[in-house]
Amino acid sequence: MANLTLGVTEVREITAALAESGYPDFTGYSLFSITRRLEIAGGNCGISESGMLISKINSDPLFTDTFVDHLMVETTELFRDPSVWKLLRDNIIPDIFKKNDHPVFWLPGCSTADDLVSLFLLLEDDKLFERSSIIVTSICEKRLKNIRAGRFDNQKFKVSNENYKKVTGKTDLSGYLDKEEGKLYWKKDMLSVADFLPQKSHLEELSAPVNCVIFRDKMIYFNLAFCNRVLDTIYNGLHTGGFLVTGAGETLVHTLYDKSFIKPDENENIFRKIG
Repeated sequence: MANLTLGVTEVREITAALAESGYPDFTGYSLFSITRRLEIAGGNCGISESGMLISKINSDPLFTDTFVDHLMVETTELFRDPSVWKLLRDNIIPDIFKKNDHPVFWLPGCSTADDLVSLFLLLEDDKLFERSSIIVTSICEKRLKNIRAGRFDNQKFKVSNENYKKVTGKTDLSGYLDKEEGKLYWKKDMLSVADFLPQKSHLEELSAPVNCVIFRDKMIYFNLAFCNRVLDTIYNGLHTGGFLVTGAGETLVHTLYDKSFIKPDENENIFRKIG
């Protein structure tokens, strides 16, 4: 892997090049976060000098999509923070279906299939996925393609299976997986329940309001101004009474939307839109 070291000016030049190429404005990330992500992505792509990277971004769309793919932050496992998913399973999802005939779930900024599959497994028992819509969006078309392909990282199986047991009380995920040439894939009908949409900004409001947004472990990398912009899109895109699910290390405190949501459970970062 090449070694790429960037200063503030170089970071600004690279993010400007990405924006000019039609990709989102990454200046909303904290400086430390985006610098680190750019250095890792550049190194993974074999780039050791910022000028070379900018030249490739300006001239090679396939390279640029691969580079943006490396910028994405990976989720690590199914049902990460099992207590959040258990609250969703036991309280939040039943409440959503009690009040809506055909609720819509939105998973923006997806980098893997983990949250999508976790949601599917919660809806699967009572075939609730047949009564709902799931929308998956990402800034990177390569990521969407990989999610649709359903490849499962074998190294995640043990921790994902343990989380599955904690959340659902069931014993084994293997029934949801197929093996092809020694590789594991989620069964195709599981992922076909979702609509996959590319977006050219981190969050673009959908054409109609949704009932639940699952946007976990993304805002921890954003500066406050960008968090407010993202939360504005989420708030406007949610039905009143709809839910926002964030990561365990994320908070709405100090944002403009701190008083626009309430927490049904103080121990978990699930927020209900009010008024």
